[in-house]
Amino acid sequence: MTEDEVAAFLTALPARPGVLATTRKDGRPHAAPICYDLDDDGTIVFNTGADTLEGRTLKRTRYASLTVQDDRPPFSFVTVAGRVDLIDDLN
Repeated sequence: MTEDEVAAFLTALPARPGVLATTRKDGRPHAAPICYDLDDDGTIVFNTGADTLEGRTLKRTRYASLTVQDDRPPFSFVTVAGRVDLIDDLN
């Protein structure tokens, strides 16, 4: 997909949940459904509590992977992975 096609897929209605994947301290994978949004600059934003497993892991590793899928045939999906910036002040 092109960047425009990825953006269209991620912002399509009805909204599709994402699955955030991180790695626990002991190396085991962890995946959790999340809601997300796409900023005007293409940044994927989501909210998770600092004390949740996801929040603690993101603080420790600063990396994650997010998969968003269309559950209708032919079952297309987008996966993005990379460094995560943590923001404590939401103002």
